[in-house]
Amino acid sequence: MKSVLPYGVMLLALTVGCEKSISVQQREAQEAQKEADEKAAQILDDTQRKIDQARYEANEEVAATRRDMNEKTDDLAASGNETIRKAQDKARSEAQDVSQALRNAGENLRRSVEAQLGEIDKRAATARETVDKKTGQARVTSENTLNDVRQKTEGVRQDLKDFESRTVQSIESFSKQLTERLNGLNNSIEKVESQK
Repeated sequence: MKSVLPYGVMLLALTVGCEKSISVQQREAQEAQKEADEKAAQILDDTQRKIDQARYEANEEVAATRRDMNEKTDDLAASGNETIRKAQDKARSEAQDVSQALRNAGENLRRSVEAQLGEIDKRAATARETVDKKTGQARVTSENTLNDVRQKTEGVRQDLKDFESRTVQSIESFSKQLTERLNGLNNSIEKVESQK
């Protein structure tokens, strides 16, 4: 005896099976996106810690060199002419060392900012891929934010090119401004990443 299911029952069974498959796919896609977001956040945190450490070390080097130079300058005031001449030569040499240390600190800052900009570019590219899947106002807002991030990133890059002619005081100020701008860029990308 053959058992034949009515056509409607078979169609209902196929429809239920497809709906389950779609919901499973959606859940898997959401889990993959969450995992990617967590990895991106970890990379950003690690990069920021490295940049902060490099900046801290550069600032410490500059401060230590200044203190050392100030101490040596005070000692020179008490010396005679010959001692002063020798000390001036030494101070010039140390000033050159300080200048080199500042150039090194500037180079370290430049490298760390370039690294952070690279991470921002990667995150923006990843965010751009997710924006293409969005619709409506969420898409428009995300696109506008990413365009703003791109423009500001280019502005930071231009400022970095102009960095070479900075003085010691302006380097410290520049470093602080860069940190604030980079934090703003990261916050903008986080907003795009968090929008559904």
